[in-house]
Amino acid sequence: MKRNLLLLLITVLFIIACKKNVSDPASDISNASQTMVVQKINNLQIGKIQSLVLDTADATLQSRPALVRSNNGYLVCFYMKAIGDVYYKISTDFGKTWGGQIAAFTNATLSGEIQATLLANGKILLTAYKDDGTGIGLVTATINGNNTLTFSSITFLAPQFSRYVYTSGPVLMLKNGSLVMPIWGENTGDTYNSSAVIISNNNGSTWGSKITVASGIGEASGFTETGLMQMTNGDIVAILRASNLSGESYGKYYRSISTTNGLAWTTPTVSLDITRVGRPSLARTASNGLFLVCRGNVFIPFLNARNVYQTSWDEGVTWSPPLAIDYRPETGFFLVDNYDALTIQSGSIGLVSNIHTEYISPPSQQYQVKYFEFSDE
Repeated sequence: MKRNLLLLLITVLFIIACKKNVSDPASDISNASQTMVVQKINNLQIGKIQSLVLDTADATLQSRPALVRSNNGYLVCFYMKAIGDVYYKISTDFGKTWGGQIAAFTNATLSGEIQATLLANGKILLTAYKDDGTGIGLVTATINGNNTLTFSSITFLAPQFSRYVYTSGPVLMLKNGSLVMPIWGENTGDTYNSSAVIISNNNGSTWGSKITVASGIGEASGFTETGLMQMTNGDIVAILRASNLSGESYGKYYRSISTTNGLAWTTPTVSLDITRVGRPSLARTASNGLFLVCRGNVFIPFLNARNVYQTSWDEGVTWSPPLAIDYRPETGFFLVDNYDALTIQSGSIGLVSNIHTEYISPPSQQYQVKYFEFSDE
């Protein structure tokens, strides 16, 4: 009894301290940017720019946002408002403000996370998967002079796994111009998932056969979603999600390296153990560090599953302690899940994330897509 009362007292004091000391970057529901510095890790700080891309009470928002910088330097944020209904907004000032919502395309079979990559030919490559795991869809977009996009028809890749296949992160364009797409899936008869890549040498017109990155039991269910980043020395770092028997949100992150432009990979080893795992999203800092955004378990009373970021300067061997990106302790349940990080210019990393808040009093729900900029000092 005494122990429970003590825990309750600690929780109340923590919430009061958070209200006094933590600025709430999500309290401003306008499209204006905010310029406070919320927190800092090593030489990376968050808070230079924070803005709302989308703010709605519409429960049909699927979000799953993706961020890309177009060939004219503008930022484009893609997101889903309903299953397969893809929209986008454009920022011409590096995320300070966002233009109006524009419909991109509709395909009810593409219900998975959207990923976006700028190609060498100036087009944007979008990828998404069928929710039943039977295929991966590709769309290319060309930016017009009036700051709108023109989209191609959707093409589907032949399944690379016989039971199901999913994309797991943005396509990575290498220094040599090749494209590397991370995928994961399971073959009929297997009892675990495997992570792989497929490679294109012609801007995504055709793709080669899958190359295995990690296959086997892992933490129990195998290896799934993978984030890829090429470092200045040419190494490709893969951070892989491996779930355990406690459920898909629990496990560890593994690490594998390719020094052959994705054609071969080292045996995966544990890179990060933070108990709760989500899709790893990677960006590279100006000082050649790795920036990782993932689902974390940094403890806040009643709220221990939300986005955190960490940095590594040894290609994922060691990581800085995790820090939460955004939270509001007074609102009750606060869920932050899908996200996408991108190096947007020298010294800056952009991040878009969907935020779902369930307010306790009065009862209500709010759905947002939010933009954050991290500066590499």
